[in-house]
Amino acid sequence: MYAFLNQVNSQKSFIKSEKYIVLDANTVLYTATSRWETKMKNDSTIVMDPLGMQFLLKKVDNQWRVQSWTE
Repeated sequence: MYAFLNQVNSQKSFIKSEKYIVLDANTVLYTATSRWETKMKNDSTIVMDPLGMQFLLKKVDNQWRVQSWTE
């Protein structure tokens, strides 16, 4: 990923829809459909639309942490 990220000038994301599902008091599943626009150093633009994301969040020591992440 470093080689790719080193070529990125900027990114914008637009959340189209999102949903939170509370699995228990310390676990939440977050899903979203989004659009990403990435401007590269060579003046090209990469558009990912739609892009789905899923995060499993867990409360550990009273702080929310990402347990897993999928796009």
